[in-house]
Amino acid sequence: MNEFRPLVDKLDVSPEEKFDTYLLLLRSTDDKSLIAPAHDAAIAIVDEARRAQALLDIIKEIDYLSNPR
Repeated sequence: MNEFRPLVDKLDVSPEEKFDTYLLLLRSTDDKSLIAPAHDAAIAIVDEARRAQALLDIIKEIDYLSNPR
């Protein structure tokens, strides 16, 4: 995963796909440093409903990472 992370910004994909990629990496690694780029990708999503869902997903991940089980 470490070799893929720096390449995510180089992907020629939609903001939705970039967000989904960051979210997948965040969930699989619990690396808090991925929250900011995931947020950046989320706010670039044009569709308001999809953007709202993406931002909610980020909030859920922050909550999960802040409250280890």
